Amino acid sequence: MKTKFTLFALLTLFTSLRSFSFNPEPVFESDWKGYSKQYTDLFEGGQAVLLHSMYDVNFDVNDYTFTGKMKSTIKIDGYTYQASINVKGTYNYSNFEVYIRPTSVISEDALPGDLYWIYSTIKATLYSDQENSNYYILKGYTLDLGGYNESSIEFSTDPYYYE
Repeated sequence: MKTKFTLFALLTLFTSLRSFSFNPEPVFESDWKGYSKQYTDLFEGGQAVLLHSMYDVNFDVNDYTFTGKMKSTIKIDGYTYQASINVKGTYNYSNFEVYIRPTSVISEDALPGDLYWIYSTIKATLYSDQENSNYYILKGYTLDLGGYNESSIEFSTDPYYYE
């Protein structure tokens, strides 16, 4: 009798876990919109805010990796500057952790003065949007070369997330 109960309990647990799983491919292949905040004394208010979009994402369900493009925009002294890069990412379904790494520069505007673009790895966690279950959020940090948190970053599949 104990064996039957154990088997029933395991089947129930497996069924419950399956009901919480989802297909990550359409989630990652959505267009993502977001922002990052870099704390610095070079900007008024002590922080630089960059707007980001990730698009043309292709998710590989065999190894949970993806490739895509990311565009970043920053306003400085009334002028808008943009940079676009190719990215490669990984998704760990067991802890919802996502890494997004820059692979190559597509284009970039020259920034004023001594400023320059830095393309950092992003470490984030995938969440279901609590306000709208049709959307997902990536929330985390950019990492410096030593692997330490550099600036906060958030993305969403909600097209009106950060306007």
